[in-house]
Amino acid sequence: MASTSSCQDAVPNEDSVDANQEVMASTSTCQDAVPNDEPAPERETINENTKNLKKDSRKWCCCPIPNKSHFKKIYSVRIIQETAALKFRENGYNVKAGDALCSSCRSEMSTPLQAQSCEDSSQSSQSQPGPGSQGLNLSPVVLQEECSGILQSLDLPPVETGARTESAKITYLKRKLADVQDKFGKKLCLALNVNPSKVNEGESVEEEDLMFLMSAVKDKIKSVNSLTKIKLLTLCPPSWNISESARFFGVGRYFIKRAIELREEKGILADPTRKPRGWFIPEATRQLVTDFYCQDDNSRVMPGRKDYVSVGKNEHVQKRLVLFNLNELFSLFKKQNPDVKIGFHVFCSLRPKWCVLAGASGTHNVCVCTYHQNLKLKLYALKLQLDINDLLPKLVCNTQRRECMLGVCNKCPSIDTICKIIENELRPIWIHIEDGTEEELNDFMEEYIEYSEWVSVDRSDLVSRTTTVRDLVQELALSLRKVIPHHYTARQQSAYLNYIKENLDGTRVVALMDFGMNYQCIRQDASQGEHWNKTQVTLHPVVVYYKDSTGLVSHQTHVFISDDLKHDVTLVREFQKIISNWLKETLPLVTEVIYMTDGCAAQYRNSHSFLNLCRHKKMFGLDASWAFFATSHGKSPCDGVTGTIKRLAYKASLQRPYDRQIIGSEKVFKFCQEEVKENMLYYHISKTSVDLEREKLAGKRETILTIPGTRSYHHFIPLSGEQYYYISV
Repeated sequence: MASTSSCQDAVPNEDSVDANQEVMASTSTCQDAVPNDEPAPERETINENTKNLKKDSRKWCCCPIPNKSHFKKIYSVRIIQETAALKFRENGYNVKAGDALCSSCRSEMSTPLQAQSCEDSSQSSQSQPGPGSQGLNLSPVVLQEECSGILQSLDLPPVETGARTESAKITYLKRKLADVQDKFGKKLCLALNVNPSKVNEGESVEEEDLMFLMSAVKDKIKSVNSLTKIKLLTLCPPSWNISESARFFGVGRYFIKRAIELREEKGILADPTRKPRGWFIPEATRQLVTDFYCQDDNSRVMPGRKDYVSVGKNEHVQKRLVLFNLNELFSLFKKQNPDVKIGFHVFCSLRPKWCVLAGASGTHNVCVCTYHQNLKLKLYALKLQLDINDLLPKLVCNTQRRECMLGVCNKCPSIDTICKIIENELRPIWIHIEDGTEEELNDFMEEYIEYSEWVSVDRSDLVSRTTTVRDLVQELALSLRKVIPHHYTARQQSAYLNYIKENLDGTRVVALMDFGMNYQCIRQDASQGEHWNKTQVTLHPVVVYYKDSTGLVSHQTHVFISDDLKHDVTLVREFQKIISNWLKETLPLVTEVIYMTDGCAAQYRNSHSFLNLCRHKKMFGLDASWAFFATSHGKSPCDGVTGTIKRLAYKASLQRPYDRQIIGSEKVFKFCQEEVKENMLYYHISKTSVDLEREKLAGKRETILTIPGTRSYHHFIPLSGEQYYYISV
């Protein structure tokens, strides 16, 4: 049905066409709408075509307007037929009959696309005029038709306008450009009568060389490990995408991605770093665990010449015996470092090689504390899986209170109360039920039990005793009351040593001293009688801790070697004299020395040593104080120094069967100076000079009054030339 209207009515809109009726072509007197030479289509034909188009068309807007897209489906659309599609194409929009358009798109498409684009980009066109700008302003549909005509003239397929992603469009564009270059180059060669092979002669040779290199890299990749593959794949051309590179070299996309990252970060043929597997342990945590294992509270240096392990290449480290089992040590570590995230398995794996456990090869343990060892033997006989640290909270009011730990608190449990505590611990172990009757407990307490104990009469010996369980519980309670002050003293003295080392200033130093076991000189291929007449040498290390110029705590080891085997006060006085002279020459700002040793009465802890301490300022020009470790707890780095010297001297002696044999103190001193260069200073003190000093002091020695009970005190500070005061802990 024809209708007479103006040109603007030729494009259907929502007001002129009902949504439930077929869209029909409108005829008009306007020549732009329908040409005069085309007959008007019949109504029936148009209705049938529209019906078929509506049946197969999309149900949402096709949106052919450039730089515009619908973010959701719009179902209020109209199906356009051929007449309307022709009008829209004349305005520059790429649509066809059967496409669906929304009201917004139909309204915008009534304006020609070229006029709209010129209006939108008028500012950019005025600012950037230039040749070819008119062609760039044409609609994409017109440009596609022009490009398709060019391609058809070169016998190539026209431009395909199907839906593609951005990367797919670029790949398609590269392929088309390559085809155009190839076709156009051949036609141009024919037009100019030039052989195409001569045109690309140099380029083909260069391309063949490059492909040869790529093929060589491809073959090499097949026979190397993963890290080398990534290194070689950095040579992949940057113009290739990941899929092309993976297809050419025959590797996975992961290797290509790693190679691209490595090339961008370090360049071509850079060495890739292996990514850590599993949970990564920070280096600070590793060092913290190592330092914890090596603390004197947790392990001690073993003094034997065979007590060492090989670490790295030609590096020997003295062994340290771990004083706890690993479960106890891990609990202590977590208590001191609650913020460190580490599990028991990792903690055990980080144990240094030189920190060995009891029971390992070469860990025959001697010189242990008698108080602690007897307590362990009694607990073992009663089958109590406890130690002093487990029992302490039940035996005192406060484990951090000095009066409680020294046994002077009146509120702490008595002996009878401690016996009741032990009986309660025994009930579930021996009677097998926690609510056993008193009769069953009394019967058990009267049973006989055997246990071992270290006793000292003329010498120390391990004896076996048999007594009732009740008597053993009483003995255990008494042992606990004795061990608690001793345990507290050992713990406090160790903490005091750590405190003064960490808080040293430029005026104070700490000197750790200890006599090592005498070194027995050996000969290779010695006679049978040599076994009963071996030459012995005294070894006495002194480790001095001080703060250096950079503000860090450093140490210097001094080793005194002598043929004088009488370890007495006079020999120790000679050591102090040399140490004081070294301090005044090397560290002139030092004014005080803090000596720390074990409590051996013959060597350090006697009235003559206390008199020398009072006169230390007068004799050596430095103030001094003396702190003693708890009995049998005086292990220090000096033991490791002694073991190192013994090991190296013993090994060298076996390698010298005929000459340069290391026999006597002077030979040992010379060997240490020449061979044992481990930040140590060596001094030789002859027995003759020490005997002369003893004779001088014997004639001048005053009558010294001994003070009873000094072995119960552990810190001595001089007040004057003849007076001092002492502190328990």
